[in-house]
Amino acid sequence: MQDKEGQKRQGARCLLPSEIITILVAFHPQRYRDFKDYYLKQVCLYW
Repeated sequence: MQDKEGQKRQGARCLLPSEIITILVAFHPQRYRDFKDYYLKQVCLYW
């Protein structure tokens, strides 16, 4: 995204549907008690 002066703007970070499905599929075989724990310890570290 660019503003009027042609500089790139920092947009809000959002996940694509394919990225959400990938995270959910990777969560399934893991031994985490809940999704929040998995997300904070696995996804946020490498994202």
